[in-house]
Amino acid sequence: ARAKILQEDSQGAYEGIGIPLETSDQRPRITRVLPQSPAARQGLRAGDILLQINHTPISNETAQTLIEQIRGGDSSAILLKIQRDTQVIDIEIRREKIELQALETSTTTDGVLWLKLRYFDAQTHHQLGEALKKHARSKNSEAGVILDLRNNPGGLFSEAIAVAQRFLHEGVIVRVDDGQQRGRHAWHADPKK
Repeated sequence: ARAKILQEDSQGAYEGIGIPLETSDQRPRITRVLPQSPAARQGLRAGDILLQINHTPISNETAQTLIEQIRGGDSSAILLKIQRDTQVIDIEIRREKIELQALETSTTTDGVLWLKLRYFDAQTHHQLGEALKKHARSKNSEAGVILDLRNNPGGLFSEAIAVAQRFLHEGVIVRVDDGQQRGRHAWHADPKK
Protein backbone atom coordinates (compact mmCIF):
# COMPACT_ATOMS: atom_id res chain seq x y z
CA ALA A 1 0.00 0.00 0.00
CA ARG A 2 2.89 2.37 0.77
CA ALA A 3 4.45 1.82 -2.66
CA LYS A 4 1.06 2.54 -4.27
CA ILE A 5 0.77 5.83 -2.37
CA LEU A 6 4.28 6.88 -3.42
CA GLN A 7 3.50 6.02 -7.04
CA GLU A 8 0.24 8.00 -6.96
CA ASP A 9 1.97 11.02 -5.42
CA SER A 10 4.76 10.95 -8.01
CA GLN A 11 2.18 10.87 -10.82
CA GLY A 12 0.32 13.87 -9.40
CA ALA A 13 -3.11 12.32 -8.72
CA TYR A 14 -4.81 9.94 -6.30
CA GLU A 15 -8.26 8.78 -5.20
CA GLY A 16 -9.09 10.47 -1.91
CA ILE A 17 -10.64 13.52 -0.22
CA GLY A 18 -7.88 16.17 -0.30
CA ILE A 19 -6.46 16.57 3.21
CA PRO A 20 -2.70 16.45 3.88
CA LEU A 21 -2.19 15.21 7.46
CA GLU A 22 0.26 15.92 10.23
CA THR A 23 0.76 13.56 13.14
CA SER A 24 2.52 14.34 16.38
CA ASP A 25 2.40 12.91 19.88
CA GLN A 26 -1.25 13.90 19.97
CA ARG A 27 -4.05 13.16 17.54
CA PRO A 28 -3.67 13.71 13.80
CA ARG A 29 -4.50 17.22 12.66
CA ILE A 30 -5.48 18.38 9.18
CA THR A 31 -2.75 20.77 8.02
CA ARG A 32 -4.59 22.10 4.97
CA VAL A 33 -7.58 21.35 2.81
CA LEU A 34 -7.01 21.31 -0.94
CA PRO A 35 -9.21 23.86 -2.76
CA GLN A 36 -12.18 22.39 -4.65
CA SER A 37 -11.58 18.98 -3.02
CA PRO A 38 -14.34 16.80 -1.50
CA ALA A 39 -13.01 17.76 1.95
CA ALA A 40 -13.32 21.48 1.13
CA ARG A 41 -16.86 21.06 -0.21
CA GLN A 42 -17.92 19.22 2.97
CA GLY A 43 -16.52 21.94 5.20
CA LEU A 44 -13.36 20.38 6.64
CA ARG A 45 -10.83 22.98 7.80
CA ALA A 46 -7.14 23.18 8.59
CA GLY A 47 -6.76 22.55 12.32
CA ASP A 48 -9.55 19.96 12.53
CA ILE A 49 -8.48 16.90 14.54
CA LEU A 50 -9.35 13.42 13.30
CA LEU A 51 -11.01 11.26 15.96
CA GLN A 52 -12.48 8.37 13.93
CA ILE A 53 -12.49 6.93 10.42
CA ASN A 54 -15.58 4.82 9.59
CA HIS A 55 -16.46 4.50 13.31
CA THR A 56 -12.95 3.25 14.19
CA PRO A 57 -11.18 5.41 16.80
CA ILE A 58 -7.74 6.71 15.83
CA SER A 59 -5.05 6.07 18.39
CA ASN A 60 -1.31 6.54 17.88
CA GLU A 61 -1.63 6.07 14.12
CA THR A 62 1.20 7.11 11.84
CA ALA A 63 0.41 9.50 9.01
CA GLN A 64 1.16 6.69 6.53
CA THR A 65 -1.46 4.37 8.04
CA LEU A 66 -4.06 7.13 8.09
CA ILE A 67 -3.38 8.01 4.45
CA GLU A 68 -3.90 4.35 3.50
CA GLN A 69 -7.25 4.33 5.33
CA ILE A 70 -8.50 7.59 3.81
CA ARG A 71 -7.43 6.95 0.24
CA GLY A 72 -9.32 4.43 -1.84
CA GLY A 73 -9.33 2.94 -5.29
CA ASP A 74 -12.87 4.04 -6.00
CA SER A 75 -15.34 6.80 -5.26
CA SER A 76 -16.72 5.20 -2.09
CA ALA A 77 -17.64 7.33 0.91
CA ILE A 78 -15.90 7.49 4.27
CA LEU A 79 -17.26 8.78 7.55
CA LEU A 80 -14.96 11.00 9.60
CA LYS A 81 -15.50 12.14 13.17
CA ILE A 82 -13.56 15.33 13.78
CA GLN A 83 -13.03 17.73 16.63
CA ARG A 84 -13.12 21.47 15.92
CA ASP A 85 -12.42 23.49 19.03
CA THR A 86 -15.00 22.09 21.48
CA GLN A 87 -17.32 20.65 18.80
CA VAL A 88 -17.33 17.03 17.65
CA ILE A 89 -18.72 16.66 14.11
CA ASP A 90 -19.50 13.66 11.87
CA ILE A 91 -18.84 14.30 8.18
CA GLU A 92 -19.43 11.86 5.33
CA ILE A 93 -17.19 12.48 2.33
CA ARG A 94 -17.11 10.68 -1.02
CA ARG A 95 -13.67 10.00 -2.43
CA GLU A 96 -12.83 11.24 -5.91
CA LYS A 97 -9.78 11.77 -8.07
CA ILE A 98 -7.58 14.47 -6.55
CA GLU A 99 -5.23 16.31 -8.88
CA LEU A 100 -2.17 17.27 -6.88
CA GLN A 101 -0.40 20.58 -7.36
CA ALA A 102 3.23 20.25 -6.36
CA LEU A 103 4.08 23.84 -7.22
CA GLU A 104 2.11 26.91 -6.18
CA THR A 105 3.24 30.32 -7.40
CA SER A 106 2.43 33.80 -6.20
CA THR A 107 4.04 37.23 -6.25
CA THR A 108 4.73 39.32 -3.17
CA THR A 109 3.69 42.98 -3.01
CA ASP A 110 7.24 44.01 -3.96
CA GLY A 111 7.32 41.73 -7.03
CA VAL A 112 9.26 38.75 -5.68
CA LEU A 113 8.22 35.43 -7.22
CA TRP A 114 7.22 33.01 -4.46
CA LEU A 115 7.54 29.35 -5.41
CA LYS A 116 5.99 26.99 -2.86
CA LEU A 117 7.16 23.43 -3.59
CA ARG A 118 4.93 21.04 -1.67
CA TYR A 119 6.71 17.87 -2.91
CA PHE A 120 8.67 16.63 -5.94
CA ASP A 121 6.55 14.83 -8.55
CA ALA A 122 7.20 13.94 -12.18
CA GLN A 123 6.32 17.44 -13.44
CA THR A 124 7.96 19.58 -10.76
CA HIS A 125 11.11 20.79 -12.49
CA HIS A 126 9.24 21.44 -15.75
CA GLN A 127 6.54 23.49 -13.97
CA LEU A 128 9.19 25.37 -12.01
CA GLY A 129 11.07 26.13 -15.24
CA GLU A 130 7.93 27.57 -16.84
CA ALA A 131 7.26 29.75 -13.77
CA LEU A 132 10.85 31.07 -13.83
CA LYS A 133 10.66 31.84 -17.57
CA LYS A 134 7.39 33.73 -17.09
CA HIS A 135 8.90 35.69 -14.20
CA ALA A 136 12.01 36.52 -16.25
CA ARG A 137 9.76 38.13 -18.91
CA SER A 138 7.80 40.16 -16.36
CA LYS A 139 8.43 43.71 -15.16
CA ASN A 140 9.46 42.22 -11.78
CA SER A 141 12.25 40.05 -13.19
CA GLU A 142 14.91 41.76 -11.06
CA ALA A 143 12.92 41.46 -7.82
CA GLY A 144 14.12 37.93 -7.07
CA VAL A 145 12.71 34.53 -6.24
CA ILE A 146 11.84 32.75 -3.00
CA LEU A 147 11.97 28.96 -3.14
CA ASP A 148 9.80 27.78 -0.26
CA LEU A 149 10.48 24.16 0.74
CA ARG A 150 8.91 24.26 4.19
CA ASN A 151 7.05 21.05 5.10
CA ASN A 152 8.11 19.43 1.81
CA PRO A 153 8.40 15.69 2.62
CA GLY A 154 10.35 14.86 -0.57
CA GLY A 155 9.29 12.81 -3.55
CA LEU A 156 11.17 11.89 -6.70
CA PHE A 157 14.93 12.11 -6.18
CA SER A 158 15.61 12.97 -9.83
CA GLU A 159 13.14 15.87 -9.68
CA ALA A 160 14.73 17.30 -6.54
CA ILE A 161 18.11 17.27 -8.30
CA ALA A 162 16.62 18.89 -11.41
CA VAL A 163 15.09 21.67 -9.29
CA ALA A 164 18.41 22.31 -7.54
CA GLN A 165 20.11 22.41 -10.95
CA ARG A 166 17.91 25.40 -11.90
CA PHE A 167 19.62 27.48 -9.20
CA LEU A 168 23.15 26.07 -8.87
CA HIS A 169 25.94 26.79 -11.35
CA GLU A 170 28.63 24.61 -9.82
CA GLY A 171 29.45 22.20 -7.03
CA VAL A 172 27.88 19.08 -5.62
CA ILE A 173 24.09 19.03 -5.51
CA VAL A 174 23.90 15.84 -3.47
CA ARG A 175 26.21 13.02 -2.48
CA VAL A 176 24.94 9.57 -1.50
CA ASP A 177 27.02 7.10 0.48
CA ASP A 178 25.28 3.83 1.33
CA GLY A 179 27.51 3.31 4.37
CA GLN A 180 28.44 -0.21 3.30
CA GLN A 181 31.34 0.77 1.03
CA ARG A 182 29.37 -0.57 -1.93
CA GLY A 183 29.44 2.76 -3.62
CA ARG A 184 29.29 6.50 -3.47
CA HIS A 185 27.48 8.62 -5.97
CA ALA A 186 27.51 12.36 -6.46
CA TRP A 187 25.42 14.62 -8.67
CA HIS A 188 27.12 17.84 -9.73
CA ALA A 189 25.66 21.09 -10.97
CA ASP A 190 26.12 21.65 -14.69
CA PRO A 191 26.71 25.30 -15.70
CA LYS A 192 25.03 24.61 -19.08
CA LYS A 193 21.76 23.86 -17.31
